[in-house]
Amino acid sequence: MTHRKDEQQAEWNQLHGSLKNIMQQELSLTRELLANFHQEELSLMLQDQGSWTQIMQQRAHMIERLSALRLHRQSTTEQIVSLAEKKGPTPTLEEILPLSEEITYEIFNLRDQLLALTERINRQQHRNEHLSDHPEPLHFMPPSPTALPQPPRAKRKAIVATYNIKK
Repeated sequence: MTHRKDEQQAEWNQLHGSLKNIMQQELSLTRELLANFHQEELSLMLQDQGSWTQIMQQRAHMIERLSALRLHRQSTTEQIVSLAEKKGPTPTLEEILPLSEEITYEIFNLRDQLLALTERINRQQHRNEHLSDHPEPLHFMPPSPTALPQPPRAKRKAIVATYNIKK
């Protein structure tokens, strides 16, 4: 009986680790996608059709990879839920992602980062759509950083998140 529980615990840990790894890959690819949207903005501002076409081809490939990662994440989550259902018919979020485990906080952190990046991508996409609908050539080039004295920038403050982990 304990051997079976040990196997289930090992599977449980493996699935949560897999979920975390998938989400890390998804986060990395989402960052690349946001950079791609920024490149699109630049090509639209410069009205460079050649680079815009290349950027769109790269984006199509990124979206395919991102879709595959999201399907893998969904499948892994369903496997975790299936394991949790063995303990009870309708598992709660606490049973699926126990707050007593450190990996849960890592997964929640990754989810929050993905949501924030998705929001930034949506804003950038709307900006790019506006640029695409209202193409206006750049009539000037911004001055080089050495041309005009720049006011000193305020120092950024570091933000540290801490979690209380029950042991």
